[in-house]
Amino acid sequence: MKFLILGSALVVVALTACGESRPLQNVGAISQEILHGESTTTLTIVIEETGEAVPIGGALDAEWFSDDLGVVSDDRAEVVASVVARYDGSETFIQASRAEIAVAVPGIQFPLVLPDVADYVTSQLVVDPVSASIEGATSAAFGLWSTIPYSVTRSEGQVAVLRVGVRSDASPEAEIITRAQADEGISLQWSLEDLRYELFCRSGLVEESCWEMAENLVPLSSLLP
Repeated sequence: MKFLILGSALVVVALTACGESRPLQNVGAISQEILHGESTTTLTIVIEETGEAVPIGGALDAEWFSDDLGVVSDDRAEVVASVVARYDGSETFIQASRAEIAVAVPGIQFPLVLPDVADYVTSQLVVDPVSASIEGATSAAFGLWSTIPYSVTRSEGQVAVLRVGVRSDASPEAEIITRAQADEGISLQWSLEDLRYELFCRSGLVEESCWEMAENLVPLSSLLP
């Protein structure tokens, strides 16, 4: 039996997905430090185990859609300049490889486990063309797809979106994952070190899979090919 603390407030999130403008070092150790919670009225719901395992795959098993992009460099300024150079004058979410994102957003983490329907991952950096830098509020975005990315609409093929940005609040004593009902799914949000994470999961995805992702993060740098 697992207890989840769920928020009762309705939050409409206009998440069109990874790619459009709009938003734990050791797995076991980090999971022990996370509290499930919310920022509004608290409602405790008990989810009975059914005996049916939640399908889970590995992040290293997925096909990363943009891994053939970018420069191979450990120099952040060089990587950022390369990504900014791809800006076409309209879309600020720029396709980027996981290697580029790991360098451009120091300390960024990503789920070690993914739903088994997430066969593809799209990855992007969000640029500020005026300052020729990486945006702060949303610095990186990842889309989890059940089919070849962009071959169908996002509502048909995209099962989840993870957005990561620089946090503005002081570090709390314990990390708290907040859950909110979102448009067409749920939204989990939390902060870790200097970064803020938002994971949107569509209603067709088993909710337990969403929690598994949020609770099992590792440095993106450890998931490089």
